[in-house]
Amino acid sequence: MGWGVSRRHVGAQGGHSKYAGHDRWGARRVFSAVTVTGLLAGVPVLGVSAPAAHADAMSEAQAAAAQAAESGERVEVVGQRTEYSTTFANPDGLTFKLVQSAVPVRAKLADGSWAAPDATLERRADGSIGPKAAVLGISFSAGGDGAGLVKLAEDGSSLSLGWPGQLPEPTLDGASALYANVFPGVDLRMIATVEGVRQVLVVKSAAAAANPELKTLDFSMRADGLTVREGGRWPVRGGRQRQHGVPCPGCADVGLRR
Repeated sequence: MGWGVSRRHVGAQGGHSKYAGHDRWGARRVFSAVTVTGLLAGVPVLGVSAPAAHADAMSEAQAAAAQAAESGERVEVVGQRTEYSTTFANPDGLTFKLVQSAVPVRAKLADGSWAAPDATLERRADGSIGPKAAVLGISFSAGGDGAGLVKLAEDGSSLSLGWPGQLPEPTLDGASALYANVFPGVDLRMIATVEGVRQVLVVKSAAAAANPELKTLDFSMRADGLTVREGGRWPVRGGRQRQHGVPCPGCADVGLRR
């Protein structure tokens, strides 16, 4: 059983990573690289204005190209970093290489710095629980009202899912938060990844498994800045080739689109 965020990344051949089963964030990694030529042709000529952000990016690219040509080694254009890609200036001083991954290679922290992805859970100052470094905001409940079981947030949009009942204070273990005895003899384990979350119900006895409340579980949902739709395909948000989704056990996929 899993909830999460799936992301599509178009590589050099136009391919994309695919969701496969509930354990969507497995060990499979797909890398693609493309050499981009003519980037310096985008530098504005004298007397022609350009947006400041574009000009800054081009200045950084030019500096990296010059450094690469001088050193004979490729140089990263740091300002072009994303969670999934790294851009290098090639030693010829003219071309650039984009290395793109199907899984995140870094995560941006709240202070704007980059860190290695780390799904280890920690307790935050606001009382919520979440991974140390993920590519989107992930918050688990610290206990109490089940309506705040988990919240996923990115770029001002968010999806909140609620448990049908009260939640105890969880026990943290690595990327896992264990809510004990949400039903008699049944624990709820929430597992963070650097791109989303997964859920496991731990049924500890045959008697616990016979509980009729386990036959159907209704989770509440709230979407802010997103439109919820049903369907068998993951929708693409905007033009950035990013998508959100909530795979529900025993039901159709529910996708999220701006």
